[in-house]
Amino acid sequence: MNWIIYIDDSHPTTRFHGGVCRIMSGPENEVIQTLGIHEAYMEGEVNPFTQYINISTGLVDERQQLPLILSSNEFAADGVDFAQLSGLPVPFTLLVNDTEVLVTDGSLEISTNTVGIHRVLIDHAKFKEERLEFYAV
Repeated sequence: MNWIIYIDDSHPTTRFHGGVCRIMSGPENEVIQTLGIHEAYMEGEVNPFTQYINISTGLVDERQQLPLILSSNEFAADGVDFAQLSGLPVPFTLLVNDTEVLVTDGSLEISTNTVGIHRVLIDHAKFKEERLEFYAV
């Protein structure tokens, strides 16, 4: 038997809900012994790169591509100019330079006084992973 181990809805970070942790084969009692906190299991097949477990239905579902719109990936490092990423669900949490940022209006604006690269990571069980770079020049 093949088993899917995934993050259940008891996890405090909702963006992880339904994310596939690992796939196992073998007796059910062995799977149960490996479960960690916030983990659940089900029998089945899954591709963790393209699929997740829909917590509300209990079924394997396809990870969706977000309809992202990027104004520009380059902006002046003057504290006024900015780059905007829109098309995000509301509310939505993403990572900007390894810091969680909650987006409540569907778009993210990045502005800074410091020249450099700013990295955005969309790491959410329901959506395909996206890595974006913004350049403050």
